[in-house]
Amino acid sequence: MQPRRLFILFFILAAAALVATACEGVPADCFCNQTAVIVTTPLHDAAPYYIDVNQNKLNEDDEFAGIYPVYDWNKERTVTWQADPNEAVDAAHTAYRVSLFQVSFNDLIAAFNAGDFNINIAREIKVAHHWATNPNGRSFTFGAFGYGEDVCFDCPTVILVQPESYEQVLNPATGIYEYKYTPLPNALNQSSPAFIFERTPRE
Repeated sequence: MQPRRLFILFFILAAAALVATACEGVPADCFCNQTAVIVTTPLHDAAPYYIDVNQNKLNEDDEFAGIYPVYDWNKERTVTWQADPNEAVDAAHTAYRVSLFQVSFNDLIAAFNAGDFNINIAREIKVAHHWATNPNGRSFTFGAFGYGEDVCFDCPTVILVQPESYEQVLNPATGIYEYKYTPLPNALNQSSPAFIFERTPRE
């Protein structure tokens, strides 16, 4: 099999495993499903995606990586999700850890060149904690990416929502109260389907 076809297969495996990996990144007694919904309209609903492995600026059949919704990095993205049962019991101490989870393209290349497919190269970016008592409800908006932010434009990406509890604790070193977040045991972690970011000019 040609090297570039092998790389595309490697990429597709990474995309298929991304959601499962995101769920593996949280406690083992948690579960995950694709019930997080991105309500922002994508640039393209279902765009064919190619990786120009040989850098000849042509989309070739053996460089086809799949079909993904495509979102503008320069725009906001809003996601909604289902309530965790703990929210009805103790909303005042329930939160959701909301993050973008993706495979770095450079890490993907390095892993491919090393011949070691280890999906643990997936990573979180843009992490936030959303309280259940937030007046916006179970809805969170990610801002546009800024210049210099570490985001991959050629990588499968998902939004991951992890239920958690929070409390105020005193930091003895600073004498300041801080919020401590703890993943909820046996919680249902939710993710969006995989998508791709597209770089567009700044307005």
